Amino acid sequence: MEYPLKVDITATDGICGRSMALIINPINAEVTHLVVQVNRLLDKEVLVPTGWIASSDADHIRLNHTAEQVMQCTPFNESHYIGPEDPSYLLPDAYAEEEAMLWPYASAMRVGNQANGLYLKEEAIPHGELAVHRGAHVAATDGRVGQVDEFLVEPEKHHITHLILRRNHLWGARDVTIPLSAIDHMADDTVYLSLTKKAVAGLPEVRIQPHTKQIQ
Repeated sequence: MEYPLKVDITATDGICGRSMALIINPINAEVTHLVVQVNRLLDKEVLVPTGWIASSDADHIRLNHTAEQVMQCTPFNESHYIGPEDPSYLLPDAYAEEEAMLWPYASAMRVGNQANGLYLKEEAIPHGELAVHRGAHVAATDGRVGQVDEFLVEPEKHHITHLILRRNHLWGARDVTIPLSAIDHMADDTVYLSLTKKAVAGLPEVRIQPHTKQIQ
């Protein structure tokens, strides 16, 4: 089963959002949740359990729950206002732009030239798990090789079997499909491999049928 990112999510009663990231248990590589953007204007995202996925292919993910049930899922991103008087409010003088971006994600609210506070947006990642976004870096033992495009997941237990590099990698003429056994660990939105760049280049290609759940 493919778990594509940045594709439409369809509930039983219609399209309800877009897939934005996967939540992964790094110990057993189990995908536990799908991050779904349910309101693009407000940038609202929720955590949808993988058990709600009825089917998926390269272009779409279908759920077995309604759009209203999806909306009621646990929020993934939350915004908090921090005023200038707050001890955690730190806005360097070097930021002269109308909006300054900090980590994790923060927008400086200004009135004239005076900072009026920050809206800090945090990702509510379940304890002990990781959020992996499309575009996450993939690093071999001797340097970066590309970025994650999507994952192949075993449909029964939702365990990752392969990750796919499809764009902006060192071997752009073909899909690069990396088996789970080659993943050493994942941290800080980066997938670290136990292979060298040369070994990654020599991996056999896994053919993916774009509109089915099967891999060959």
